[in-house]
Amino acid sequence: MKNHPLYSLFRTAATAAAKGAPRSGRSPWRGLLCAGLLMVALLRPAALPAQNSDAAPQLQKLVEVYRFLARYYVDEVEMAPLVEQAIKGMLDELDPHSAYLDAEQMESVAASFDGEFSGIGVEFNILRDTIIVVNTIAGGPAERVGVRPNDRIVRIDTLDAVSMRQVDVPKHLRGKRVAVDVVRRGVGERLHFVMVRDRIPLNTVDAAYMAADGIGYIKVNRFGRTTMSEFREAYERLGRPAKLILDLRGNGGGLLEQAIGMAEFFLPRGALIVSTEGRGVPPRTFRAQSDGEDLDGALVVLIDEVSASASEIVTGAVQDWDRGVVVGRPSFG
Repeated sequence: MKNHPLYSLFRTAATAAAKGAPRSGRSPWRGLLCAGLLMVALLRPAALPAQNSDAAPQLQKLVEVYRFLARYYVDEVEMAPLVEQAIKGMLDELDPHSAYLDAEQMESVAASFDGEFSGIGVEFNILRDTIIVVNTIAGGPAERVGVRPNDRIVRIDTLDAVSMRQVDVPKHLRGKRVAVDVVRRGVGERLHFVMVRDRIPLNTVDAAYMAADGIGYIKVNRFGRTTMSEFREAYERLGRPAKLILDLRGNGGGLLEQAIGMAEFFLPRGALIVSTEGRGVPPRTFRAQSDGEDLDGALVVLIDEVSASASEIVTGAVQDWDRGVVVGRPSFG
């Protein structure tokens, strides 16, 4: 076993991961859709499902309510905010990952994938009525004061954050100075952090160095628009190492195109990377369009329970094609 060409790489990766972490099992990730959250855009009318005969009457009911309120309500009301709240109310009845983003929120989401933005530097999700820190941005206010991934935010300033809706969280974190109480696994009492809002650069590659002789290490914290250019730059700077540890721990995902680009980096032309399908959209498959830049080097991918979405697509493709070894804990999905 020690003479196997992957042994030294596996040993180094296992050391970088949590001590004693089991090798993750093979999972059917090929069909995962890269979507950390569902963004609903009502940009154009869509055809009603032919199989749902009740759809047209329900839609007509909404239109009639709008007309009655606009015409007969005792006071003149601004209808636009009511429509926004109605949409949010409908999505609140679905799964916790479905959310409606208004124009202001959409600008914030778009900014999180480009350049820089102003904030405290946390990515979060709502799980069982609790705000969970998915990731902290390197160099951001949250990381500087000690907030960690998997921390559970239970208070924001003077507000109880338990059961707070996902769409409402950002507006409570927008102040110049934000105080939060968090619950951390293994710590008996709440932790209190005070953060000052700041401009946050959105570098998606946190670290790149030689972990051992001939073994490169690259840590990717998210999949933004610059991820593959940053990754290639880091890979070249390390001298195109023959053995590579790709660290996707704490990476909650991002842009599908960047995940496909990273998988293509390691796979041959024609390799199936991911397929997507939905109830009302035709299936799509994404394959490597050309031979990857690193087809033969030994590869280890590190993941944990926060690795999700785009991270799972890359990891699943590597695993499906036996391109490398996956080390760590079961991923989010």
